[in-house]
Amino acid sequence: MHGREKAGTFRDRNILIVGLARSGTGAANLLAFLGAKVCVTDAKPFNSLKDYIGELDPYIKVAGGGHPAKLFNQADIIVVSPGVPLGITPLLHARERGIPVIGELELAYQVIKSEFSPPRPEASGRGRGVQSSANPPLPPKQVLRHCLAAILGMR
Repeated sequence: MHGREKAGTFRDRNILIVGLARSGTGAANLLAFLGAKVCVTDAKPFNSLKDYIGELDPYIKVAGGGHPAKLFNQADIIVVSPGVPLGITPLLHARERGIPVIGELELAYQVIKSEFSPPRPEASGRGRGVQSSANPPLPPKQVLRHCLAAILGMR
């Protein structure tokens, strides 16, 4: 997934979250829920991250105490938490290799576009297609509230 390219889903994508804290925890759990293979890295040691680690989905991998280059090299997408400086060496190298590096707000946008956008009705010879009421789209406010709550780690 490059930039705003729509992959349709995050399922089975290798996604690295840089920075655990509250919003990193929310982003990681949201992506795991959507079927991504998620790993979180933080410069802080494990013992200072234990409260956040306890809130993570059990399938999420955690690397504390630094940012191993191997994790950045294996990522399809890297999501950076707000407290992480964008100029750290692993992020610069990832960008050089063409790996998308996005913030959590861009992640929220991509989740909404790929997971919650209703399918467009097929064009018919008589004008606009008719949307089925069997699965109506969620109201935009509800979608945004759900995504932001997940990303910010709010319940």
